[in-house]
Amino acid sequence: MKKENKTAGEMWNDPNFKARIKSELDKLIKSRNTRPIPNRGLRYRRDWYDRMEAVGALTPEYFLENIKSIWVKRSSISREFREVVEFVCWQAIQKTLIESEKVEDEQEKTNG
Repeated sequence: MKKENKTAGEMWNDPNFKARIKSELDKLIKSRNTRPIPNRGLRYRRDWYDRMEAVGALTPEYFLENIKSIWVKRSSISREFREVVEFVCWQAIQKTLIESEKVEDEQEKTNG
């Protein structure tokens, strides 16, 4: 039996996808918060994380709100933010699809 790929609309409405965005975003924030302290007299430069944090863009809602407009190429957010949103969402898509394939395989095995 051939498996059909999900459309962008189906993926956006998938609750597993939404949960994966949150988990991928949490991983990103955790990795940022565990970076080493800079040497004495030095400091980190502001980067995309700092800019997104300053405007309150590090939320799953922000990512879900903007990924649709990115997919249809109508996004008004900066390229820098767009790349981060795309990265996190692609990670979430990959993991959601892998998980759904595993579930489908298990269902096929149990159904014969």
